[in-house]
Amino acid sequence: MRKVIFVLVSFILCFGTMMAQESIGVGYVYTFDDGSRGVIFYTDGEHGLVVSMTDTKAQWCTRKYAKIDIFDLPNNCEAKPKISQLEEGAAYSKAIHDFAYSPAVQWCYSHGAGWYLPSGNELSYLFNIANRQKIHSGSISKALRRNGGKALQKGWYWSSSECDRKNAVNIDEDGDVATELKKLKNLVRAVRAF
Repeated sequence: MRKVIFVLVSFILCFGTMMAQESIGVGYVYTFDDGSRGVIFYTDGEHGLVVSMTDTKAQWCTRKYAKIDIFDLPNNCEAKPKISQLEEGAAYSKAIHDFAYSPAVQWCYSHGAGWYLPSGNELSYLFNIANRQKIHSGSISKALRRNGGKALQKGWYWSSSECDRKNAVNIDEDGDVATELKKLKNLVRAVRAF
């Protein structure tokens, strides 16, 4: 009798784990322990990245810091649609936050612990791969709307990637990469890893 119960419990636990993993896919909503949530746009099956349900417009940094290289932030004017390491943008956001006042980073941090301004690569992946360069009709925009959020918008979004002392990388709804003066306002979406 004990063997039957053990086998039954093992099956339930294993099946439950498989079911939980199956529901962690691109386009699903992920709710964190703190109650914040976002739509999954990248996953390796166990870990991944979510994008916030809303966005805002903000400066990359205030005018006071708009012409200064951020210490510990690599200068890279490009962005590729690939995730080479989870939370790349978290390290960049921390470097920006520790050195300058960034309304964009502050807005992302206001979502709670773990949220950050995505790197150029993370943002490029979101628009080019996950949302397939289809601003309103892409799978991520649809998932955001379906779950009470705001679809990705037409326009330029800030990344946490710095190009040089005056410019940072931004990406538009079609996945095009450009650089723009840090003091200007652009759209901002927060990202968080799970």
